[in-house]
Amino acid sequence: MRTASFAPHAPRDAGLSGLGLLMQITGRTLFWFGIFGLMVMFVVLRPSGWALLVLLLSVVRAHLHRLAGVTVALGQPGGVRGYLVFAIVQTAVVVWALRSMGTPTGGLVGAAILLGWWPLAVWALVRRAERIVPVDLDPERRLPADRGITGMSLVMVVLGVSGLVLWGVGLGWWIWLMSAKSAGAGMLWMVGIAVFAMALVRGLLHLKAARGLLRGFDTERFSRDRDRYFLAALLTSGLTMVLAVLTLGAGGLMAGTVCLPLMGVSLAWPVLVRDFGAVSVGDFDRELPSLAPPRDGGLGTLGVLLLAGGGLALASWLAGALGGALLPSFGAVRYMAPRSWITPGLVSIPAMLACGWGLLAGRPWRGAAAWLLLGVTAVIALWEGSAALRLLAQAPSAHFLPPQLILAGAAQLLIPLVLPLVVLWQLRRVEREPVPPPAESPPPETPRIDLAKG
Repeated sequence: MRTASFAPHAPRDAGLSGLGLLMQITGRTLFWFGIFGLMVMFVVLRPSGWALLVLLLSVVRAHLHRLAGVTVALGQPGGVRGYLVFAIVQTAVVVWALRSMGTPTGGLVGAAILLGWWPLAVWALVRRAERIVPVDLDPERRLPADRGITGMSLVMVVLGVSGLVLWGVGLGWWIWLMSAKSAGAGMLWMVGIAVFAMALVRGLLHLKAARGLLRGFDTERFSRDRDRYFLAALLTSGLTMVLAVLTLGAGGLMAGTVCLPLMGVSLAWPVLVRDFGAVSVGDFDRELPSLAPPRDGGLGTLGVLLLAGGGLALASWLAGALGGALLPSFGAVRYMAPRSWITPGLVSIPAMLACGWGLLAGRPWRGAAAWLLLGVTAVIALWEGSAALRLLAQAPSAHFLPPQLILAGAAQLLIPLVLPLVVLWQLRRVEREPVPPPAESPPPETPRIDLAKG
């Protein structure tokens, strides 16, 4: 039987821990977005049959998506079957609902692509893992040596750096908005300062936890930093809810409609870091074996992330080319056909897919693919940034660019470069360190035959 040990730098679980991590965070986030849609429908709008059914099925699908991610992260790929079946049913219901609203055939195909590409990708990755990793292995040998927390730490670095960039942009916009307000905004100023201060603490603790694990693989230190980060995330989310209520001037049921889903979305990743990391380092199960750095350096998780990003971009492009972009607007569906089938961002899709596959499969050319991805991403970011500057130059007030627009342009340039740079940084670290010998699967036992008994 073929095993993952043929590729020295491939993850031992064929990327299941990274896939489970991604499924859990997307499932949590989409679940709260669905709850927000349901609450808006009942509080603001009048519930309609098809819209209510679609939202309910979407919430259930997101919940099953998260549960399937938990089982996949624990090395049990068979747990995705229920999610895959329900995803097919939900996709069919959505397409049928759009058809009943008079949607053209191209729009139906586009909707089917947008809703069906990810279950297909999950099925393909799980099938690949089942072929590579023997299912009869005990979990101790089937799971990666670190239970996936190194890959999660790399994702924490990507999100942490991107979050600090967005923090600077948000601070600039907040100062600009508050400077335009009249008197009587003293409470908003104080709460806003508290929110941005706690958000900065949250981001720094987020990076500190990831850095501590990646540098020394100290799981006890990671547990302490993780708990501090989660507490800071709770405080930040609570202050953000207060700021949202003060800014919107909403109260009662309307405030709950906005704040409850917003808090759920803002805490989706901190809760996952707390639960995923706690189970991995043995806080909930003291019988787990001692952990060790994985042979792939956690790059398999980034490979799954790149494959998912490339797949989403490809599915979005196909949906737009075939049926136009679906824009839901209060029960109606409008279509906006793309101006051109070829866009600069289309070039990045093969680069993302190639780099993701190289990291997941441990190919020797994965470094070259990462450099290619970085170059393509930088060129596209500069292209889009120059186009935005040309549009601003044509404005009547082009002689003066507000600082918040400069910050937004810098974020648009820097954030896409974070993931390729983290990939190259971790690749360099992995290549410097010796790779632990891959664990071979034990040969199958030959049944003993007693010749005397025939």
